[in-house]
Amino acid sequence: MLNFFRKNDPYRILALVLILVITRILFALFMGNRPMSSPGEDILSVNLKGNGPIGSWILGMILDLPFAKVLSITIAGVLVLLNAVQLNSLLMRNSSLSENTYIPSAFFVFLMSCSADFYYFSPALLASSFVIFSLNYLFYHIKYRGTEENIISTGFGIGIAGLIYTPFLWLYLFILIAYLIYSNTIRRRYFLMTWGFLLPIIMYWVFFFWNDRGTEAINFLGNQLAALQTIQVSQEKVGYTLGFGLLLGLLGFGRSFGSQGKTNHQILVQRAMAWNAFFAIIIAAFYAGEILENEILIIPSLTYFATQLVLNIERKWLREGIFSLCLILALLSVYLGY
Repeated sequence: MLNFFRKNDPYRILALVLILVITRILFALFMGNRPMSSPGEDILSVNLKGNGPIGSWILGMILDLPFAKVLSITIAGVLVLLNAVQLNSLLMRNSSLSENTYIPSAFFVFLMSCSADFYYFSPALLASSFVIFSLNYLFYHIKYRGTEENIISTGFGIGIAGLIYTPFLWLYLFILIAYLIYSNTIRRRYFLMTWGFLLPIIMYWVFFFWNDRGTEAINFLGNQLAALQTIQVSQEKVGYTLGFGLLLGLLGFGRSFGSQGKTNHQILVQRAMAWNAFFAIIIAAFYAGEILENEILIIPSLTYFATQLVLNIERKWLREGIFSLCLILALLSVYLGY
């Protein structure tokens, strides 16, 4: 199975579509009776789940429909596919790995199929699309020293992601650190990135300001950012769902920092991915809840380092075994009830 995705052929995406369709249909038929999360009655109501105003609004529209569960599962599957393809394209476009391959997209789909929490639409899942969008501009700028539009787009993507799922606003610090350490961009471009980050937030505030709710809108974001939660996800659930992926990511992380055979840009990308994993862990710990929404943010880094690991393994049987085992354990964890 690994060799199938190892080829640089866009038609491999059809195999990912097939996996998503089969797993989501089976889930809807046999596991789809699980309760879905619901937003507050008002998108500016204090919601301890971290859903931003845009995320609460979209989730509310979905839940108001009579076929909400089927639609939620379908939208989530489409978003997983788009994120997988976007992340894979990002890595190939920037020559971030030793090979141009579709293994990252396969790993991403496997990891996003490892828990029932990922099968339903969530604001965090939608927001992660804009995070990957921003990473694309970040890595492009690190490699090519792109234009000022790249800088603004990076901040704008994080701002939109934060309005969909509020804890992701903290990723502004990650983007800022990445630009400061790994990019020699001029000083005024940091202000442009900040402007891009603040622009959607300003537009959001202006909308509610004209409805005489400007103060309430800002208080909502502040309450969401300050609503730190104790870790409620059981260790057993995390272990069965993301445990193998975390193990692969950790092993790949440990083996990937030898600079031998890597270009300077590949080294910068893997360090930026390490920073992303660091912020993802911090956000997951501070805003943890009963479901695995926050863990979505770490999956791009796990995908990257797991791919690094399997590409560096010389024994074919071991590569194939690890890759296939990831899919088997992912599906097994869902149908065991995690």
